[in-house]
Amino acid sequence: MHTSLPAFVSAPVQAAQGYHGVFRHLPGEDTLAEGSTPIRWLPASTGNKLIIFLPGNPGILAFYDDFLRQLHDNLNREVSILGHSHLGHTPGVPQPSNSSLNTQIDAVVRVIDAAVAGGFTDITLLGHSVGSWISVQAFKQRTEVISKVLMVTPTISELRKSPNGQRVGWLTNPPMPLVISHLTFLARLLPEVAVAALFPDWPRTQECAFSALSMAHNEMVQMRSIDTDILSAHTEKFWAIFANGDAWLGEEQEARVVRTLGESDRLVHLDVPHAFSINHSELMAKECSKALRM
Repeated sequence: MHTSLPAFVSAPVQAAQGYHGVFRHLPGEDTLAEGSTPIRWLPASTGNKLIIFLPGNPGILAFYDDFLRQLHDNLNREVSILGHSHLGHTPGVPQPSNSSLNTQIDAVVRVIDAAVAGGFTDITLLGHSVGSWISVQAFKQRTEVISKVLMVTPTISELRKSPNGQRVGWLTNPPMPLVISHLTFLARLLPEVAVAALFPDWPRTQECAFSALSMAHNEMVQMRSIDTDILSAHTEKFWAIFANGDAWLGEEQEARVVRTLGESDRLVHLDVPHAFSINHSELMAKECSKALRM
């Protein structure tokens, strides 16, 4: 039973408000990830099934509260869900020395290892946007222990060539992350409700904004050709839910993903925006629960 926090999650005083605890990434010779990542924990009453949810960018779990709760309910609370923030993206948590894209991948691999050591035997990775790409990279390192990878509005190939990548990719090039993160500091002078209306998914601190924008630059550089070999070799483990007209993917890249995975009922198209969690959490949770039951 996993009704309380798992042993590998800490609940320190400094955990960000509203989070259930943090995962401590301890330094080591073979690890990139160091620091603490806030987590959301939705336990199952019985069983050893676990979903590890990885957000988009910025990687702030608060944006996904409704989605995760509804998904948990749709699965009759029979599966534990662990939402894992990205290192350096959450205000109120000490900033790590490194929050690069490779560091985020390493962080997820450490969580997977801890979950396996904690007795979870059926582990699914559920990623949104860049969280899908991180899921694929983590799967490559822990193929034998991951039962399924569900990619939601995935950006897993040639992000820079997507319509939005071509339009705003330059904003992620140095020194723009530093410049824009300073503007975020100025935005703190405005009433919080006004900032939320203007930037509903924007980090609230200069440091977090810089981490998110710097990681976005990593995405533009590193997310190149699709991982055809790993996807083709394990097609039965991959599910994808696409947003119609997703400008962070584009028709050409979506077609490549579909060709690689093959047309099947594991691939679904929904009339939702890329940032589904704003107004379409219920629909997405319903579709995800269908895929997770298959």
